[in-house]
Amino acid sequence: MKAYYFTFIIAYLFAFLGEKLIKKHSNGLGKFSLLISLAIVCLVAGVRNIEIGTDVRIYLYPMFKGFAFNGTTIIYQILNSKTEIGFVILLYIVSVLKNVNVLMFVVEICIALPIYIYAYKQKDKYSISFIILIFLLTMYVRSFNIIRQSIAMSIIILSTYYFENKKYKRTLMLSILAMMFHKSAIICVLIYMFIIISKSKRDKRNSLIILTYAGIIMVMFMLGPILNAFFAKYATYMEPSGDSESTLTISRIMKKFFWIALSFVYLSFARKNNKDNHEKALLCVNLFVSEFILSLISLKIPNSARLGYYLINLGYIVLCINTPRICKQKRFIQLFLIVILFAFWYKMTAIVDSGDGTYPYISDILTFLN
Repeated sequence: MKAYYFTFIIAYLFAFLGEKLIKKHSNGLGKFSLLISLAIVCLVAGVRNIEIGTDVRIYLYPMFKGFAFNGTTIIYQILNSKTEIGFVILLYIVSVLKNVNVLMFVVEICIALPIYIYAYKQKDKYSISFIILIFLLTMYVRSFNIIRQSIAMSIIILSTYYFENKKYKRTLMLSILAMMFHKSAIICVLIYMFIIISKSKRDKRNSLIILTYAGIIMVMFMLGPILNAFFAKYATYMEPSGDSESTLTISRIMKKFFWIALSFVYLSFARKNNKDNHEKALLCVNLFVSEFILSLISLKIPNSARLGYYLINLGYIVLCINTPRICKQKRFIQLFLIVILFAFWYKMTAIVDSGDGTYPYISDILTFLN
């Protein structure tokens, strides 16, 4: 656990320092401090052993070897691989350096950078360092294993900022980019459509946005296989375990109901506040409930629960950054949420053998982290 504790503490401290500097209008120094925080997060991910993370063993390293040493062409990989085109292009470009650790470093940049940008853009409303800490306790270690989907998830989180500010063209561009790394990001396009329709005044602009999103969905599903076949490729490298995504253990059910209950508590308090807080609380409830429903569906359609990865991580961020704002004891609520997130992270990483192979952490370069 040493490597993860080191990363969390040092990365958070630099993020916190950067946030304080930015609030004091020292934007240059603040951004530099955030950049150091980002570098630490990506460095620890980059210098890890290739055995840390199932996806690294199963497809990232074999594809890297094919590009770097075996003369595999990008056209061949695109035509014969089940991997999305965005990830294939990324691997092809970075593999020119013929160093797998550099590749894992760059991959983590693709995962963490959108979160840092999102946190910075939200600086006027929320705590930058708190958003980064939420990322570290929820997505970071899992990103060692769930690589492509983590890139897509981070891009989608960034897109929510533009969606909330009604910058729909950028939202659309980022959504397409996310789907180029993992097609399951399409579920977030559906969520955007649902929100637009629910708020629509039936003017021409909203109708055009809805039609554009609908067109993307139709194209994606016309080009893709049916659901079972769609998820089958992920099942081929998911190791079975007592707490796998297609198994609803008592522990997992309790965790899901905890977040659902917490979102309802948030909703009950938000009703007494402004309309914006109430809408965010309602979104939280829908995200956590929908994620639980997807977990039930996964009992029949294996690994469809992976769609819930988007919902639950969006739920974590929306709930954790907004709940303290409607409470008088803001710092206490933040600390409570951090403790809860850490407890779930520790259970997932150190106690439950989820098949991800991310614990214990091993590095052949920075051995003091072992």
